[in-house]
Amino acid sequence: MAKINNSLIEQAEEKRTLTQYLALPKVKESLMSTFQDTNRVMMFTSSLASAVSTNPALAKCEHGSIVATGLVADALKLSLSPQLGFCYGVPFEQKEKRDKNGDIVQKACVKATFVMGYRGYLQLAIRSGYY
Repeated sequence: MAKINNSLIEQAEEKRTLTQYLALPKVKESLMSTFQDTNRVMMFTSSLASAVSTNPALAKCEHGSIVATGLVADALKLSLSPQLGFCYGVPFEQKEKRDKNGDIVQKACVKATFVMGYRGYLQLAIRSGYY
């Protein structure tokens, strides 16, 4: 089965910044259903914007992967702010993948990945009550 690629849509997505992506109605609706509070959504989006502004390599990542990284950090109640050192969004380049016929299954891209810092491990250990 052949995929139909629309280069106009791909170009528009590449030029969109993270704050523009977070302002999209579908993304806002999804975040609102996740957090159920406008203040938490605002804090979440500002922490993502802060993390991207301090690490320009994150700006090259797919926006969905940045949001997913932020959601993991929020689930653990850790700040994604690199100044605190609890956890980080680290960009990893993924190579193009092809199937047996030579068709492109996944394009080459850069995705953000959640990586816990040592201070994050200490924070979780302190919260457990055993440390």
